[in-house]
Amino acid sequence: MARVALAEVVLQYTGTSALAHFARDAEVYVYERGTEEEADLFAAETGGEPLTQPLTTDKGGQVKVENEYVWVEVGSYDLAVNEQTVPWEAVSGAEE
Repeated sequence: MARVALAEVVLQYTGTSALAHFARDAEVYVYERGTEEEADLFAAETGGEPLTQPLTTDKGGQVKVENEYVWVEVGSYDLAVNEQTVPWEAVSGAEE
C-alpha cells in the first residue's frame, strides 16, 4: 500500500494579528477521519512498527522522528493539534 509523508507545517498565531510562527513542541494526533481512532504512523515509508501518538512538532513546526518525516497510508485523516482538529487528505503524487 502507498504511504504519504506527513509534511505539513503547524503554525501558531499570536493574539488577533495575522502573524504566525512555527508551533514548536505542539502535540499532534492523527485520527482516521471522523473518528477518535488513531491512524497508524510510521518512521519509514516502508512501514515497520507503528509510532506511538501523540507526536511532537520540531522547531520548524513539522512532525518528524529523528529528523525524518512521519509516514501514513493514503487516506482521509483528522489532524488534532492543541485542541483544534483539521481535515487532511493523504494523497500520493503517483495516484490519479
